[in-house]
Amino acid sequence: MRKKTFIYFLLPALFAAGLFFKTKESQSLKEPLKTNTNKVNDKKSAHHKKQSNSFLKKDMAQELLDKAKKKQKKFERKQHLVPKQPSIADKVTEGCPVFIKEVFLFEKHLRQGGRPDSFNFDQECPNLPLYGKAYEAFKKTCLQAGFQKNLKKFGAKCGQALFMLKATHAELTTKGVPLADIYDLEPLIYKYFYGLFGPEKRSSLIAISERVLELEPDLEEFKILSLISAFEAMVSKRPGLKAHHLKKMEEHFEDLLLSKEGREREGIYELKLLTLLHSKDHSLKDIESVLSDMESEVPNSSIALYYRANIKNQTNKREEAITFLKKAIELSPNEKRFQYTYKKLLTADKSKPAQNAFVFQLSFKGLPFDSL
Repeated sequence: MRKKTFIYFLLPALFAAGLFFKTKESQSLKEPLKTNTNKVNDKKSAHHKKQSNSFLKKDMAQELLDKAKKKQKKFERKQHLVPKQPSIADKVTEGCPVFIKEVFLFEKHLRQGGRPDSFNFDQECPNLPLYGKAYEAFKKTCLQAGFQKNLKKFGAKCGQALFMLKATHAELTTKGVPLADIYDLEPLIYKYFYGLFGPEKRSSLIAISERVLELEPDLEEFKILSLISAFEAMVSKRPGLKAHHLKKMEEHFEDLLLSKEGREREGIYELKLLTLLHSKDHSLKDIESVLSDMESEVPNSSIALYYRANIKNQTNKREEAITFLKKAIELSPNEKRFQYTYKKLLTADKSKPAQNAFVFQLSFKGLPFDSL
């Protein structure tokens, strides 16, 4: 079953941005599709909401780290293996021993409502250029004199710069260190997001996410991130995706579908369906089986109906596809991609499956991320 579709692949995004990939070049929708993420409804979130004087919003890596620390079993701490030759990590830790501590103090200062210009930040460290664009962005956005003109804009940009500075620090101080020798979750989690949003290729994301899960197997958010990273590698046809990665994906899907309830399963099921669609050895029977499970476990799912419409379109059963799509629109009338597909199906040549009519968007409920 050949795909004639395109994907808007949206991660729970920092900086209100997402990854997206297309199976074919296609004109995008007039309005961008938004990722739906629920805010964390725990006591900590409520506490942060009361602190309206904070300049900054949540740090997604720190949110995950805090959650992981509550769950994490006590692992025996092991020292990182240090290369015999001087490395970038050596220069960072030896040449700027207190720099990152000041960064965290500065962030805490801002979160407590302190003014940026009332913090005395030491910029004398000779190895700050190692941080490259991350440090330049931090200086430009967080230490600028005109921050009072737009506090909301300042908070968003400075939060972004602080996040990338910490992620860059994690990357610099772990560069060349085997992942198996890193036992601290903090640099691993920030290292993951450096790979996601930084200048490096995303080839390391699967390995980092799996190392995080070795240290904290119950961190479900990283099971989702691991699945997304593997799926991205599949769509990009990256050679590093091996058979054991696919087996691990199956395990994560099984674990997540067992732990999630009701509509929380929709995002997991959609990712599983997309994985099948892009795998080399998928069949219509496999997709039908997953859809049947989804329909029984998530009653009245408009997403399931959307995929039913897609299958009918692929087999050139246009009227049946439109019938399923109408039902999906009735359940979710504000879903832009449903409306877009409906218009495409009505105007496309009926002699063959409509090309580039379906938009597949990943949306996960319950992730502790807020877009800045």
